[in-house]
Amino acid sequence: MDDQLQPSSAQNNPTPIPPTPVTPPPLTPPAPPAELPVEEPEQHDWRPKPKLNTNAIFMGVAGLAILGTIALAVASFTGMDMMSVFKLGSSSTKTAEKAVEYINTNNLAGQPVTLGEVSEESGLVKFKVQIGSNSFDSYASKDGKLLFPTAIDLMAPPSAQ
Repeated sequence: MDDQLQPSSAQNNPTPIPPTPVTPPPLTPPAPPAELPVEEPEQHDWRPKPKLNTNAIFMGVAGLAILGTIALAVASFTGMDMMSVFKLGSSSTKTAEKAVEYINTNNLAGQPVTLGEVSEESGLVKFKVQIGSNSFDSYASKDGKLLFPTAIDLMAPPSAQ
């Protein structure tokens, strides 16, 4: 009990002791998380995509079909050969030249043949061939596959022999 009655040394000293500043522990950055795969953001093309105008395509195709039909109808009524107009088939002159070349190559006339006037008649290519001083009509198919040295006109009356 005596301890309680004795004054403490702090009470005897009139100057107070300044408190020591408390310093917090230094801040350290948190450890980075474990390595995760880094995903690249998707590249987006933000420009507007052109839309396919199906109505315009349909109208264009329909227009071409109508023009083609009109061209074929006009050619049919006028008797024009559409293959020669569009240069899809052989022309009449080329067909006749091919026939004359065949005649000369195979010596079918016995002497050289020359090409004369070329025209179209009854769906065939009609051409004149000159053999010596004589001229004859010959015919060939428009595709140049068949040669007809002569033709018989079925509309003319037969000649009396």
